[in-house]
Amino acid sequence: MQLKVLLYSNNYLYQIDKYLLQIARVFLRSQPTPSPSQEGKSGVRSRMGMAFIPFFRA
Repeated sequence: MQLKVLLYSNNYLYQIDKYLLQIARVFLRSQPTPSPSQEGKSGVRSRMGMAFIPFFRA
């Protein structure tokens, strides 16, 4: 019983993870890129990652 609940919760978290990744991908794609340099893109991506970290730990 305990194992079944654990597997279900892990699958649920995995679904949320995939959903958030799609949201982040759409958000990043819709953002206007100020410069085509790789530095700017990685900066935006790291900020998004930092914003998502507290949610995953909860």
